[in-house]
Amino acid sequence: MEASVGWRVGSMTIHHDRHHGTYVANFNAQIKANPALANLSLEALQGQVSAFPTAVRNNGGGHWNHSQF
Repeated sequence: MEASVGWRVGSMTIHHDRHHGTYVANFNAQIKANPALANLSLEALQGQVSAFPTAVRNNGGGHWNHSQF
């Protein structure tokens, strides 16, 4: 069972890190395209996300979510 659990933890780490890295890269691209985002925290952004393109919500939210755990 240990090997199975270890594999799952390693697999989830890779899964998490790849997704998180993609969200961060895409969110950084959105910040570059929408300079008003540069001065907002992720929490502040979530409160006014409807003012920005969908990619901001998807990637900023994905980054925030993956940062929590």
